[in-house]
Parts: sequence; structure tokens; C-alpha cells
Amino acid sequence: MKLCTGESFEKEHWRKLITLLGMPKEVTFDNMKFSHLTESIPNMLKKSKEIKDLSDKAQGEVTIREAINELRVWCDSTEFTLSDYASNGRTTPLIKEWKEVMSAVSDHQSLIMSLKESRFFQSFADSIEQFEKRFGGIDDHLAKLNVIQRKWVYLEPIFMRGALPSEQGRFRRVDEEYRSIALGIGADPKVMALVEIPGLKDTLETILTQLEMCQKALNDYLEEKRQKFSRFYFIGDDDLLEILGQAHNPVVIQSHLKKLFSGIFKVSFDKDNKMIKCMISTANEQVPLSVPIPIEGEVEVWLLQLESVMRQTLDGLLKQCQQSQGGLDIANMPSQICCLSEMLNFGRNCVNAIKQGKLQNYKGDL
Repeated sequence: MKLCTGESFEKEHWRKLITLLGMPKEVTFDNMKFSHLTESIPNMLKKSKEIKDLSDKAQGEVTIREAINELRVWCDSTEFTLSDYASNGRTTPLIKEWKEVMSAVSDHQSLIMSLKESRFFQSFADSIEQFEKRFGGIDDHLAKLNVIQRKWVYLEPIFMRGALPSEQGRFRRVDEEYRSIALGIGADPKVMALVEIPGLKDTLETILTQLEMCQKALNDYLEEKRQKFSRFYFIGDDDLLEILGQAHNPVVIQSHLKKLFSGIFKVSFDKDNKMIKCMISTANEQVPLSVPIPIEGEVEVWLLQLESVMRQTLDGLLKQCQQSQGGLDIANMPSQICCLSEMLNFGRNCVNAIKQGKLQNYKGDL
């Protein structure tokens, strides 16, 4: 009797119960009374197993129905969290909170798998398989779109300012396709709207392949620059790209030179900012270069010149110190050169003292 109260019953379950208990034909869901149940007690006792199965089925279907409703609400209401990315005079919507969306999609896919394993699945097979297809599609789209967005954000500033002319055409085509998708998401941010875009799977695969080719070309380009000027290995890709892209900008040069040369904290330029005239240490010692370095042409070329002239300048100053008859000019010579000159003098004096057998005397002099 308790099972026959039908807390989880839908109309179809009531119809089955009426048939199961052998109630009169005129009894329907709409006119059924409690007395009809009490009159059917003898049949209840005979059909107790079938009634229990019917109750279990109704309860199981309630669970499935609630899960389907949860999936439907998520599909209808969930939207991407977006932020505006401004670059090169354009604004592009970018997806934020990737982890939350992708985690929710994964959880719902697990839910769908558990629903398919239910013994009451068959009545809802069409709806569940439709959700399975949609969530499989969105999972694939999100995985690709996440990678594409990261690569695009990294490569867009580089290529849009003219780096790698040989790859410009490829990147601009990809840029146009990706921004079209991103702007579409901005206009309709519902997550499930992605699976409604015709041909999106193939489009995303093409964009990803093309972006990877652009990135490989970029990596090859950076490696080529590093092989020409090995100090570029001291800095990351972003710093190197900034140097290559703004090789004639004094502010950029100043910010990166200290990473490339451990002894140079900054440099001073001529009044037109066209030539490097002097190198300056962290202690603010200024060492004029023996030959000014023009900031022109490829960046690795004039950096190699700076490296060469730096050594040439210090070499000349050391010779000056060694040849000076009046002792060290501590006030005007770099401390590095003064120290090195003293070491050379000390070594030379030791050698002479050993040759003459007067090392003990030299110690006394010191």
C-alpha cells in the first residue's frame, strides 16, 4: 500500500499500476480514488514484486529526469566570463575562468556516463545521447580554443608589429579567423552556442595548425638570432622579442642591457640617441667607449660591436694603468681596471723577487 501511494509516479506509472492491480476499465489517473486501492489489496499481495519494481523504476526515472533537467539548465544558462583585450588599436573578447567551465563540462560528461549505466536509461536514451554528443563537442572545442587563445595572445603583438615578414600572410589569415570566432563569442557568450557554429571543429583544427607553424617559424627565428649573438641565451623569448622589435628604442635598450652584460648596468647616448658613448656600472662608474657604437641595422650586429668595443676599451685602460709611471689614477680609472692592474703588478713583482731570491724581502715591503 505504501509503494502504491506513488510519490515518484508519473501518469504512465499510474496507468501501469491500474493495469497491474486489475482495476475496472473506467478507472483512470484522473478519477482514481483511495477506495480503488483498498479494493485491490488481494491483487497487491499477489503482485508485490511487480509493484516494487514499478516503484523502483519510477524513483530511478525521477533521478534521471532531475539530472537531465540539470544538464538542460546548464546548457541554456551558462555563459563564458569574458574580458576585453586591447592591442594594436583593436579590442578582442577573451575567455576567462577556463578551469571552471572545463571542469563543469567534465563533471557533466561523468554524469551522462553514470546515467547511461542506469537500468532505467532506455526511456531517456534519445535525450541523453543528444546531451552526450553536445558535451563531447563542447569539450573538444574548449580544449582547442584554450590553446589557440594562449598562442594568439602571445603571437599577436609580435606579428602585428611586423616581425617575421615571411610569416605575415599566414598569421593575418589566422588572426582574421580567430577574431571572427572571438567576436562571435562576445556577441553570444553562451557556452553551448559554440556547438551550433557549423564547421567549427575543422576551423579550430586549421587555426591551431597554422598558429603552431607560425610559432615554429618564430622559434627558429629566435634561435637564429641567439646563434649570432650568444648572450641572447641569457634572456627569455619575451625579452628577446622586445629587443628585436624595438632595437632602436633607448628605454628598451637600457632595460635589457644589464641582463646581457653583467658589468654594464646602463649606457649613455649621444644627444640624438643614435650612438652609445659610455657604459655605466651599478656603482655609477662611467667608462667612455674608445669608439662610439651606432645603434643601427640588425640589433645583434651592433650588440656584437658593443661587446667588442667594451673589451677593447677595458684593454686600452689596463694598458694605460700598466704604463703609468705616476702610480694608479684611482680617481679616474674604473675600479675593475685598478684592481686588475694591481694584481698584475703583484704577480710581476713576485716573479722578480723569486728570481732574485728576495721573496721574503718583498713580503716585508708589502
